Amino acid sequence: MNKRDVFRVFLRPVNFRQEFMQALEEAYELYDLKKHDRDSRQERLKQLEDNRKAIAEIEKIIENQNGRWKDFEIFADRLLGFTMERYGTAWNVEQRNQYFAKEKKLLKAMCENPNTHNIARAQNEAEVLMK
Repeated sequence: MNKRDVFRVFLRPVNFRQEFMQALEEAYELYDLKKHDRDSRQERLKQLEDNRKAIAEIEKIIENQNGRWKDFEIFADRLLGFTMERYGTAWNVEQRNQYFAKEKKLLKAMCENPNTHNIARAQNEAEVLMK
């Protein structure tokens, strides 16, 4: 408890007024430092908790987006089948099956990991298929 020599004034005969006031000032400074540290820690803990909540919200949004991509994949797969039936009549069955398989592979790759790179790559490959 006597880390800062707060009670040193009682251990030897000296000018009590000056020594006592100096010891009290040091004690108040130490108290203020500890209080500031405690307040800073509480602020950091609150900020950490707020950051964790924000991360959880972002993860929830990402999970919802992934589900939407799966829905899009199902829709696009059905649309591809319809398009092949309606507009793929100029191709023979083997050509249609090859095109359908390639398109399905591109769609699956794009929807499994929907980031900018994969979407752009799928678009480029689709343009090559259309030529």
